[in-house]
Amino acid sequence: MNTSALERAFHAGNYPLVLSAIRDPQTAFEARLLLNVGARQRDWDLVDRAAQSLQRLGDDSERVLGKAYSVLAERAQGHSARSLDIDPSGLDRRTAADVAYIQGLLAWAGRDSEAARRALRSVSPVTVEQRVKIIALQSWFTTNLARRADMLMAALSQAIEGAVDVGLLGHIAHPLAVLVRELDLGDLGQRAEDLLGRVPWGEQAPADRYYTDRAVAWVAAQRGDYISALRLLDRTALRALNPAQCAVVATDRVRICTMAGDTVNAHVAALHAFEELELIAWDRAVNDEPYAVYSASDVLAPIDRERMRALVTRADAALLSPVLGAASLPTLPAFRDLAHALLETDSNASLRFARRAYRAFHNIGYEHRAASAALCAYDASRARHWMEKAKSIALKTPRSILAREVARRSSVLRHVTPRRRELLTAIAEHLTNREIATRLSISENTVKEHIRVLHRLFKVSRRAELAALWQEAKEVA
Repeated sequence: MNTSALERAFHAGNYPLVLSAIRDPQTAFEARLLLNVGARQRDWDLVDRAAQSLQRLGDDSERVLGKAYSVLAERAQGHSARSLDIDPSGLDRRTAADVAYIQGLLAWAGRDSEAARRALRSVSPVTVEQRVKIIALQSWFTTNLARRADMLMAALSQAIEGAVDVGLLGHIAHPLAVLVRELDLGDLGQRAEDLLGRVPWGEQAPADRYYTDRAVAWVAAQRGDYISALRLLDRTALRALNPAQCAVVATDRVRICTMAGDTVNAHVAALHAFEELELIAWDRAVNDEPYAVYSASDVLAPIDRERMRALVTRADAALLSPVLGAASLPTLPAFRDLAHALLETDSNASLRFARRAYRAFHNIGYEHRAASAALCAYDASRARHWMEKAKSIALKTPRSILAREVARRSSVLRHVTPRRRELLTAIAEHLTNREIATRLSISENTVKEHIRVLHRLFKVSRRAELAALWQEAKEVA
């Protein structure tokens, strides 16, 4: 196969054809093409082999690039990576931009955001591909989510206008999926959906389509088109590469079904999410696995608290391991604190975790998560200002699950009869069923039936939760 045919196959996303044609690279061009295929498919063994071939076959600049990719592959595989101390000033502009990008990626993975910014500030991108990759990476450092959205839209527009290969769009699709899930983009979300609809996707980029379909599903859900959103999630599930990604899709389904008021399918999706999370192989965990557990805790913990607690314990152990701990996402500790705030039985410990999560999420602009942390802090402290913080955020997105939860807690008083108010007051005073029956002059069986109805009405499973919710409702009212 000649050079131009190989290049056309690569840009069309036909990676199997490229791999079958180049089994053992004989030129620097072939090694570089294999390097890009490995990076697009997250096949770090292939990246490492291609990087070694490039160091053997390339000129001085290409050998430096091969070394940089070799170090990146070591880090991605969880090995103790060498430092990448390279001065790009003596390299040609294109290679210098590629090396600086990898230096920024490694610094960011090591949680050194300032070093990553320094590396990317020194870049003078030559190609559209380099410009898109650098903008997408810089967006992760931007704490203002609206600014991040603008950057990602600019990168996406440039990628489409420059007719870059479909694999490159994964650099945009991943942060965009995170952004759309955490922020109600409004008109910007519609623009993202329109741009993504223009992408000539090939069937050979499932990892990138996974993130993009999730992003578009959330845009559809935010405008109230739940049927389209759920159909997109069905397609996304087919592209998931591991149990963690399957669990994230199932959790998205829980949230969107809840937003649509479909509690039956939300419960079914939650059970599926538990099953997928329990299939995770924690000895090979990367960022996806603990993120899937922690980010699902707010919707799964109310369904099965003990099952969720066991998963969070395993995710904590993975996050403390030297392999994942050194390269985990900067947002993971905030997600972990929120999960512990939701699951902690001691109110002081829950408040401590909730406060820490609130500050972290508020600082990075994840307002919905900050509001969830505020609700946890309110549960633990009964301090009204925490509920007010959650309400101020929830009012901006009336269709969200958070807004529904805040409204539910604030309007409980309107949903019960005078007799049930008396019964709830007695439950809050920790009276037994027999004592409640005596006080209200009704039978114990009638008391039990009232309690069953109240559990269904307030969507709680324990008597203590019913008492706490009643107390909250009176305070908020």
